[in-house]
Amino acid sequence: MKGISRELVVGIFVGIAIGAVLSYALAVHDSTSGDIRTCPLVSHETLMEYRLMASPVSGEATARAAERAYLEQRSPNYPLELFREMYRDVPGRKEFIGLSYVFTNDNLLYGRFAISNETPPEFEFASPAPGMSQRIDGAGIITPKWAVIFVSLYDFRGMNGVEELRLIVPEEWKLMYYGGTGDILTGDVLRVRFSSMKRDNYVVLAFETDGSLDHPPQIEVVVDGDSYRLLRSYSST
Repeated sequence: MKGISRELVVGIFVGIAIGAVLSYALAVHDSTSGDIRTCPLVSHETLMEYRLMASPVSGEATARAAERAYLEQRSPNYPLELFREMYRDVPGRKEFIGLSYVFTNDNLLYGRFAISNETPPEFEFASPAPGMSQRIDGAGIITPKWAVIFVSLYDFRGMNGVEELRLIVPEEWKLMYYGGTGDILTGDVLRVRFSSMKRDNYVVLAFETDGSLDHPPQIEVVVDGDSYRLLRSYSST
């Protein structure tokens, strides 16, 4: 009886431990996937705190500020508004880029992109749609000396269907900083692969550019095996 009782007690404790681990895993999954705010109001006071971290002459500092804003505020709107604010202060010629796409049933429903030299650039993320399966939002700044690109990729289902982001940039551009949730693969095309287990992903990259604004980057994503080109070399809304 003593042996049976001891085994029973051990079994109970093991069950409690396993239950605690599973509960924690579910909580982490919910906290990292369920609280991304795609279209929130942006606090100007909070935005200015990140603006102080960025630099109009440093791509890496700007990339780090955008990354921190996204991670702390859980919203792609903060990097978007950060770049909009910075656009006014960056010296010389520059371009603003923006993209926003909504998917349903793993297929592209609608979206918009822009490559603009307007001051300040007029660009807003696409409105949400009922039954969205994924949405992808991004923004960035390109100058003759540096470029920063931020993209958030979110899947609303149980598993992540946004498999990969591909970025085509001029050969002269040099990657100075990468932050994100995927595995970066370099080659003729810069690729970032994402896990099927994580539904909220992001990428932020800083480049040293070649002094020219004539060749903007191209951005593609792979969703459920299909490739979509999101950013091209002309402006559209």
